[in-house]
Amino acid sequence: TEYIEHLEISDCFIHECPLGGINIGGNYARILNNKLEHNGLVGISVVGNHGIIEGNEITRTVQYHPKGIQEEFEGEDADGMTIFGDDFIIRANLILNIADPSDPGNVDPHSDGIQSYQNPDGTEPVLKNSIIEGNHFVLNHPSGKGIHLETENGGTCNNLIIRNNIFEFRDIGISMISNGKFKDIFIYNNIFKANLNDKSWGTSMHLGNVENYNVKNNITVDCHPEHRKIQGGSGSIANNLIWNSDNSEAQLTPAKKTNEIIGKNPLFIIYTGV
Repeated sequence: TEYIEHLEISDCFIHECPLGGINIGGNYARILNNKLEHNGLVGISVVGNHGIIEGNEITRTVQYHPKGIQEEFEGEDADGMTIFGDDFIIRANLILNIADPSDPGNVDPHSDGIQSYQNPDGTEPVLKNSIIEGNHFVLNHPSGKGIHLETENGGTCNNLIIRNNIFEFRDIGISMISNGKFKDIFIYNNIFKANLNDKSWGTSMHLGNVENYNVKNNITVDCHPEHRKIQGGSGSIANNLIWNSDNSEAQLTPAKKTNEIIGKNPLFIIYTGV
C-alpha cells in the first residue's frame, strides 16, 4: 500500500489485478467514477481519514485470481471495498456480483460489499464518523453481506449514517456483531431485498449491543426467516415497512413497533434489480 496525501483516482478502468484494484493509504483520498472489474480480493481498499469514494462500479471481485498468483487463498475475502479510518463519504457506488459462485476463482470466499474492522496492532482502525449513502449492493454469494463491521481488538465504531441505499443480498444487509463497541448508528431510508426461497439467512440487519441505534423509514422485502435481528444495546425503531411477497408472517427482533407497517405491499413501480 502506498501512503500518499490528497491522492485522487478518477475515471479509470482497473481490471484483472490479482491483489486488489485500488489499494491506497493516506488522508483526503478521492476515488471517483472508476470501473473496477474482476480484481482479486477487493475492488477498493483505503486506509486513512477524510476520504471520498463516490460513483464507482465494482464488479466480479474474486477470492483467488489466477493472474500471477501461485498461493492458495483458502478462506480469503472477495469484497467490494475495505475502508479503515475516520470521516469518509461513501456515496453512489454500485457493487455488483462480487464473489460470484459461478466464477472458479471463488472457492470459499468471505464476501462483503463494504467491510471494516480493527486490526490487532491498530494500523487499520475500524470505520467511524462516516456517511454511507445512495449505494446499490447486489450480492449473489450465499454468505454475502452488504455492510459488515467488526470492532474487536479495542476498536470503537461510532457515528455512522447509513441512508438511502439499496441492498439485494442473500445473507445479511447490515452486520454489526463483535466483542467491541458500536455507538450512534443511524440506519435511515434504505431498501433491503432478499429471497424467501433462499436457504441462506436473509435478514436485513443483525446488530448486537449497539449503543444508541436509530432504525427508521426502511423497507424490508422477502427477508427470511426474520426481517431484522437487533439484540441488546439501546435505541429507537420507527416507521419501517415490512413485507413478504407471499404474504407470510414476518419475524422481527425486537417485535413490531406501533408505528411500523407489516404486510403492506410497497408497490414499487418497477423492480428488476441490476
